[in-house]
Amino acid sequence: MFKRFIFFVAALHGITAFGQDLFEPIIPREYVCVKTSETMKIDGLADEACWSRAVWTDLFQDIEGDAKPKPYYDTRAKIVWDDDFIYFFAEMEEEHVWADIEKRDQVIFYNNDFEIFLKPYTNATHYCELEVNALGTAWDLLLMNAYRAGGPIVNDWNMDELQIGVNVDGKLNHWKKKDKGWSVEIAVPWSSLDELLYGKKHKQIPDPWRLNFSRVQWEHDIVNKQYQRKKFTDEHNWVWCQQSAIDMHRPEHWGYLLFTDGTKEDLYQWRDLEAARQYLFYIYREQKHYRKQQYINKVANPSYASSLEALELQQWFVDGEELIPQLTNTHFGFEVSLVWKGVELTINESGELMEEEIEPFVFAAWVHGNKKKSDEEWLADFRRAKEAGITDLFIGGGADELRRYVELTKDMGLNIHGWVWTLNRPGDSIARQHPEWYAVNRKGQNSLEYNAYVGYYQWLSPFSEGAREHIKNNIRAIAEVEGLKSVHLDYVRYCDVILGKALQPKYNLKQTTEMPEYDYGYHPIAIEAYKAQTGFNPMEMEHPELSTEWRQFRLNAVTSLVNELADIAHAHDKDISAAVFPFPEMSRSMVRQDWSSWNLDIALPMIYHNFYEENLNWIQFATEQGVNELDGRFPLYSGLYLPALSPAELGEAIEKARAGGAKGVCFFELKGLSEEHLEVIRANVRD
Repeated sequence: MFKRFIFFVAALHGITAFGQDLFEPIIPREYVCVKTSETMKIDGLADEACWSRAVWTDLFQDIEGDAKPKPYYDTRAKIVWDDDFIYFFAEMEEEHVWADIEKRDQVIFYNNDFEIFLKPYTNATHYCELEVNALGTAWDLLLMNAYRAGGPIVNDWNMDELQIGVNVDGKLNHWKKKDKGWSVEIAVPWSSLDELLYGKKHKQIPDPWRLNFSRVQWEHDIVNKQYQRKKFTDEHNWVWCQQSAIDMHRPEHWGYLLFTDGTKEDLYQWRDLEAARQYLFYIYREQKHYRKQQYINKVANPSYASSLEALELQQWFVDGEELIPQLTNTHFGFEVSLVWKGVELTINESGELMEEEIEPFVFAAWVHGNKKKSDEEWLADFRRAKEAGITDLFIGGGADELRRYVELTKDMGLNIHGWVWTLNRPGDSIARQHPEWYAVNRKGQNSLEYNAYVGYYQWLSPFSEGAREHIKNNIRAIAEVEGLKSVHLDYVRYCDVILGKALQPKYNLKQTTEMPEYDYGYHPIAIEAYKAQTGFNPMEMEHPELSTEWRQFRLNAVTSLVNELADIAHAHDKDISAAVFPFPEMSRSMVRQDWSSWNLDIALPMIYHNFYEENLNWIQFATEQGVNELDGRFPLYSGLYLPALSPAELGEAIEKARAGGAKGVCFFELKGLSEEHLEVIRANVRD
């Protein structure tokens, strides 16, 4: 079991750790590097104005932190950057400035030196190291992984455009008189660092890098009037970010180097996940130690621990919440993962740390607009939804109504979507003046004059240019509402050719075949266009309902309309979403709706299982059909019909939607949510 406890508390300006025994997390430092436009002279002097504006790092500390005495000489550094180089300036107190290594790529730390370690902030393990002595001699090398993972080291890797300038405040290698110190100015070329980005050029404002500095300081003797390292003594290692061990090659403990051009401070926020990163690297190091001990003890077939209990790990709590890792043994070694703040972090045996943001599962609801409700009544509804964990509301209403709802919810963290009846337009005073805009069925009946099933079924034809322009104007008005999350299309299809099985008795129907009075899309414009394209007249076919080409022709008309509406929404920086039939093949057959081909941002299939006399398992099946056909093009929220779901059944329906791959669920409709339903939602949000 986990033996010891670590409590991790997030503070306003950083993270503070309190713990027992062997391990305390090391919270890295941060340096914000400002871009310069000056021409830099690399001479070891900080004469350029940008250096006076750049901030100093904290004074260096011992590599083991507080476990060792503070350095007896001060060391500090500054950094600026431009499009060609990152510039470093370091200032070091020193009474005896000496160096004797003159050849590049020798082991420079046998002299007193200044070192830079740089790693791209990616899951890759490689990084570079640069060491410089007071003669300006350099050792630049590339490490494909840390020594603990076996490297390898690429010693012949060079920073071809590297520039180094050294200034000695005193006299180099003059043992009779004490010096004050030395400074080094270094221009590290982006052309070399970009190689660590797999050859990709760094961004205009570069992504963060991990960074550490080290100063190696030796005790010395004077032998034959020359400086020499004192024998049988260890060097001092003074660093910007402590490592908790005499090991600079723990990149997880290095600082964060952030870049800005000075125009805005939109900097990478690394602190939120640092607790999880540190914990995973702690487990990684424990796994390495576990395997090493097996080699030392000559265990047959040494391996990594197969359970976290075998590592006797400390538990971690951050702000009172426990970080719970999961170990998976793999063919190559292991993976340890945990989920923290909506991100899944995984580390493997190579020390590769991968971070993948987990999209939160969305809870949404359709809401019928109501102009007569007071602001106080609406706010009560909105708060009730928000407190249960619902984040998105698809509300019906005109542009002015939607502006009201957006204003009421602007500080509540709710996304408001404008719910629009698109092709079915009952009571549309403008459309009613144009009977030629309306859809026509196979019997030649106009939808304005003959309402299939119900009186409010008054369908416009996607083949009528007048109807299309009218619809686009409607959508444009909604898209212009500031603060709206999406324009939400409903009834963007033809009339139901086939009703759901459970609905047919309501209309004294038994639809075993497609009946002409419910088969729409026979607008005169459609027939003429199809004849021009194929040479066939659908009205002259014996069984036009069996023609896949004629069906696809009608599907395409709706698809092209939706994609034009998507362009309008996107032009106004709004998403486009749609309420659609349960899954693509069913939609194509029942309502001539090919929604998996649309340019949507969200699809909300209405998976109302009771309409089709199906059980709750059908919710998962229908969700899977849609998710599989979309293949990741845009997310799917499963629509759930509350009148057919008890609170217990709602919980199961949500589970079925999740299992089917939905990114959320949407309830029809908000006022149908009882307190018991809301408690089920709260429980699922917590999960």
